[in-house]
Amino acid sequence: MAEPAYVTLTLPLKIGPIERGDFWEDPLSEKLEEQGIGAVTGGGTMMSQDGGIEFVDLEVELEAIDDGKLDALVAAMVAIGAPKGTKIVNDDGETLRTLGSISVVGIGLDGTGLPDSAYEGFDADAFSDEIVAQLGEGYSYGGSHAGARYTFFYYHGADAERIKEGLGKIAAEKPIGQGAKIEQIA
Repeated sequence: MAEPAYVTLTLPLKIGPIERGDFWEDPLSEKLEEQGIGAVTGGGTMMSQDGGIEFVDLEVELEAIDDGKLDALVAAMVAIGAPKGTKIVNDDGETLRTLGSISVVGIGLDGTGLPDSAYEGFDADAFSDEIVAQLGEGYSYGGSHAGARYTFFYYHGADAERIKEGLGKIAAEKPIGQGAKIEQIA
């Protein structure tokens, strides 16, 4: 029996470990196991010196690293919505494939610098649901990350400009949206 091979998927996302597991590790592992070609064996979050998140990664065990297995891995990632700029990297650090077509845009809400009245009654789930409803079919919530001052909420979909426009509109309508930052990460 051949030794398993490992690759790392690097995703240009800024989300924490729980959301990484919920949105990426679990669905990908399920798809790979259904096909009988491998499994997700771990994941990580690369932190910057200032405490921000630079990217997340997933370690994937495959039966072998060959075109067929890499094609299947790409197809599985595309099926679960791989963001633009996702990479499959081998143990030598060589990029084997670059994939993804989904844009990711975040809105950073100021968590410390607004008047107290801006935070009163704020419901993050309702806020996110409103954004997804405004963006429409094919767009989804993709996780969050709380920094020292800003908490970013990320949204995924085909059209980055549409996401930016929707985020800007909602931010302008809400007291919590004062001074919001909109950032495209994929």
